[in-house]
Amino acid sequence: MLEVQEKKLKQAVDILALLGTQFKVITPDGEEYGELEVKPPKPAPKITKLPKYPRGEVRSFFLPFLENMNAGAAKVIDCKSYDARVISRDISSYSVNHFGHGAISCHTDRDQNKVQILALKNLG
Repeated sequence: MLEVQEKKLKQAVDILALLGTQFKVITPDGEEYGELEVKPPKPAPKITKLPKYPRGEVRSFFLPFLENMNAGAAKVIDCKSYDARVISRDISSYSVNHFGHGAISCHTDRDQNKVQILALKNLG
């Protein structure tokens, strides 16, 4: 750390201590200032790959739900044995390719394994 950085850090630490605050400052060099106990950061959640299904299987499942939906219509799809994230992702991809951007809005309810869809354009 450069001298100018150390000087400003020392000033900041002195001001924080003068104000009676609790703090912990850890420099990139690992030097610590303050008495506050700090927990180490939680590790990033592990990203799991989405399940793969045979080609066309997911599309044949969700297409009947999209047929002839008018703007403003909303439906809830119970994904049964399919992963709701996959259904939502594939509906979004399909709607962009066939109806254009902004035709459908999706919400994935992972707890209940359902996908909510709202048609923003006429799909029929």
